[in-house]
Formats: sequence, C-alpha cells, structure tokens
Amino acid sequence: MKYYEVAPLRAVRGVKHAYTYHADLVLAVGQIVTIPLGTKTYPGVVLEQVEKPAYDTKPITSSAELLPLPVPLVATALWMSEYYATHLAVVLQTKKETSGARADHSRCYT
Repeated sequence: MKYYEVAPLRAVRGVKHAYTYHADLVLAVGQIVTIPLGTKTYPGVVLEQVEKPAYDTKPITSSAELLPLPVPLVATALWMSEYYATHLAVVLQTKKETSGARADHSRCYT
C-alpha cells in the first residue's frame, strides 16, 4: 500500500492544505484523484508520496484518466500559495484546467 499527500481542490478545514490518503495504485505527482472528506468526495491533486503515517488513513476513491498536472506546475502552485498567503485549493483550481488540454499546448507556441 502506498501513501500520498493529496490537496483537495476545495478549501476545507481552515489552513491545512493537504491530507494523507492511501491507495494500492502507484500515482504520479500531479495526478487528479477523488478523495473522501467528511461525508462527501472531492477532487484532489497528489502532491507527493509519503511514508506510512502513525494514524489511520482513508483510501483514495478513484484516479482520473487525465494526464497528471506537470510537476513544475504543482511546485509553482505550492510556491504561489505560500508567497501570496492563499489556500492551496484556490491556486490549484486555476491550474486543474490545464491537465486535460496539456496535449494542445504545443499549438500555442508554434
């Protein structure tokens, strides 16, 4: 079993930006997943793989078939969240739309 820090794409529970979940799948940084929070499920972004925590974790519900967000984009979102003192979910909401259109970016620069 693998453990991941996942940032929900919705600001929840104050200042905490990410939560630890587990999955049997190998997930990439930037992968869009579905995670349980309370009684609801939300989309989230995998930030990193971590060691097994000392507490119980909830499972990642599903993984999207989309390409993951590029690692530099995830790193930039983390930096923006810290630099501008805004919740990571707010920054990631602006970044998630690039995942599905990633293959089309080459046309923008030609």
